[in-house]
Amino acid sequence: MVWACNSSQLKQRENGMIELNDLGWKIGFEIELLAPRGKSRRDLADQLAQNCGGRVERCLYPQSEPSAVEGMASFDNLILGFDVIGQNGKRFARCVDDLTLQADLDRNRPGEAGWYRLLSDDRRLLNLMQRHCDPSANLAEVLKPVAAVFGTEVEALPDGVFRVCDTSGLSIALGSSLPGERDRPCELITEPIDIDHRDNLDKLLAPARELEFGVAKESAVHLHFDATPLRNGRALSRLAQIVRMHRVSFRRLVETNENNVRLGTWHKSVTTGLTQSKVPHLDWSQLQVEASGWKLSKYVDFNIMNLLLDVSGKNTVEVRILPGSIDTEAIISRAALFSGLMHWCAYDHAESPKKLRELIAQFELSPAIQAHWQTRSAAMGV
Repeated sequence: MVWACNSSQLKQRENGMIELNDLGWKIGFEIELLAPRGKSRRDLADQLAQNCGGRVERCLYPQSEPSAVEGMASFDNLILGFDVIGQNGKRFARCVDDLTLQADLDRNRPGEAGWYRLLSDDRRLLNLMQRHCDPSANLAEVLKPVAAVFGTEVEALPDGVFRVCDTSGLSIALGSSLPGERDRPCELITEPIDIDHRDNLDKLLAPARELEFGVAKESAVHLHFDATPLRNGRALSRLAQIVRMHRVSFRRLVETNENNVRLGTWHKSVTTGLTQSKVPHLDWSQLQVEASGWKLSKYVDFNIMNLLLDVSGKNTVEVRILPGSIDTEAIISRAALFSGLMHWCAYDHAESPKKLRELIAQFELSPAIQAHWQTRSAAMGV
């Protein structure tokens, strides 16, 4: 996702209510789905391209997974995905794997021919591979550019595995076919949507429903909010205050999927750092100096790591606690709630109340959305 500020669109919420089809914020959606047996994420990409008169291009997309090897927390992967390119030549959606989706898959089934992943124990090497490997190449050929960089050849190992080593014999990368049904998980990633959120999202989800895609046991929906209005100490200190006070209540309210494995609280250093009395008065460069000593992670309920570290192309605050869903209305209703939160953090001057429903009452939501979330929060006693 590439983010740019359009302040006139972002600030329009100061004079209008957040509607279901106008969330008043630039948002990227990541929706974790599961293809039915006999179909794959490629089928959804093909259908989306057909609907818009565009095309599909293969891509290699980074993912990490826990490692069983002692001393290594995780393995980095490049997994096979599919970019949907519109008639204007611009990508508007991606269909990629998500390695957290495991429970619904039968690993004993044979993997699909031609599908593979690339692995490395060093993310820097993975970045090199992503830049130089051709995702349209077959498994035997795809690692050749990496071998050329190190002056070696691709080795064919047993069980259809291919390896690249450096001249001293140290392993650089592996390529292997996929375990059974790893073609079925589909993380549907949108480009940032700034207008007509419901209509634009439904153009992607309606074909998925028609193809009988569903929600996996571990599925979640992630929202990436353009963080441009939040790039100041005051806004982030307000967000930190809300996360500290209402994180658990928000999870109850939106029915967070407890089977999702990559959620959690901020490290104490982050919460303590952002709630210092001086933070609202710091400029952005000063706040980043403060944050340099904090233990940041993306695998938390509210991910601010990319924002604070200025990760290229990821100027976002990510809300990760939405449950998996293929229902456009449900996703947009929850997105409207957090659009209200982001607007409150960026622009409102009110004090944070102790009850979540009292906080929501301060959000600039349309009467219908406000009534929905007030009813739910009252029923849950939050």
